[in-house]
Formats: sequence, C-alpha cells, structure tokens
Amino acid sequence: VIAGFFIVTIGGMLAYTIAQMNRSGEESLSLPKMEMPVINWSLFGSPSFTLFFLSVNVVLGLVLLDKIIASQRKHLAN
Repeated sequence: VIAGFFIVTIGGMLAYTIAQMNRSGEESLSLPKMEMPVINWSLFGSPSFTLFFLSVNVVLGLVLLDKIIASQRKHLAN
C-alpha cells in the first residue's frame, strides 16, 4: 500500500509536469540568464564575525565532547 501510494504520487507529479510542458517547438532549449549577486566579503573578515564563528565552534565542540563522554560512561556501566 505504501509503495503504491508513492508510485501514484510520483506518477501524478510526472504527468502534471509533462502536461505543463510547452510542446510548440518554437523555443530552443537554453538556460535562463542569471546574474550572481555580489557578496560583500568584508563582513566575514570582521573581528565580530570571527569571534562569533569561534564561539559557535567551541560550543559545538563541547556538545560533541559531552556526547562522547556520556556514550563511554553508558557503555562502561553496562
């Protein structure tokens, strides 16, 4: 039943996609022209960003260390 649901859902999306296609053949297949936004890299070099980045990494490292130690204690207790 679950597999049937997914097959029907994917088939429906495929049928909808094919129905929405422009079949006139007048247009050539080309990628749309997109311009990448300009990134202001000076924001990433500021001391505030560096301190924030390091603080987040320290907190994540401590969380990981806590999980490792808790896992070892649990494993040794059994």
